[in-house]
Amino acid sequence: MIIFYRKVARTFSQNAYRDKLREEVNRLIIDIERESDHAVTVMEDKIRQIEKLISDTDRHIALVEQEHEKWNSQKQFIQEYQSAQREGQNPAEQKKDSIVVYTKPRGTPEAAVKTPSILDPRKQVVELARQGFSIDFIAQRVDLPLGEIALILSIDK
Repeated sequence: MIIFYRKVARTFSQNAYRDKLREEVNRLIIDIERESDHAVTVMEDKIRQIEKLISDTDRHIALVEQEHEKWNSQKQFIQEYQSAQREGQNPAEQKKDSIVVYTKPRGTPEAAVKTPSILDPRKQVVELARQGFSIDFIAQRVDLPLGEIALILSIDK
């Protein structure tokens, strides 16, 4: 009976409760540390993914701006060319009194028609882009999707 009393007294004593409580709190602290480490790791991965997406988006925006500039310059060139043809003059002859600086024209749709069609589509895309044509015009001429043309041009650079 005395042994039973001592065992029960040890099991239900204040020191036993305190020790069990400390043990449980220590386990909770370890679990919280482990979960917070995992959460930090997941957040760092997500931050890296977001940074990569932002850099890809910036690169795509730069490409779109370049294409937009090309398109605007081609549109301006074609408008000047058409207005000169309507007036029956050569664009270089319009300003007789001013100094004329020769610049190589970026190309006209007629020049693209002269591109031999025996070239494989990749070579045609590269050649038309080298002449300064927009991706939209190249897509119509070569009959390829815009994404494929952009891919060919990005690989060729």
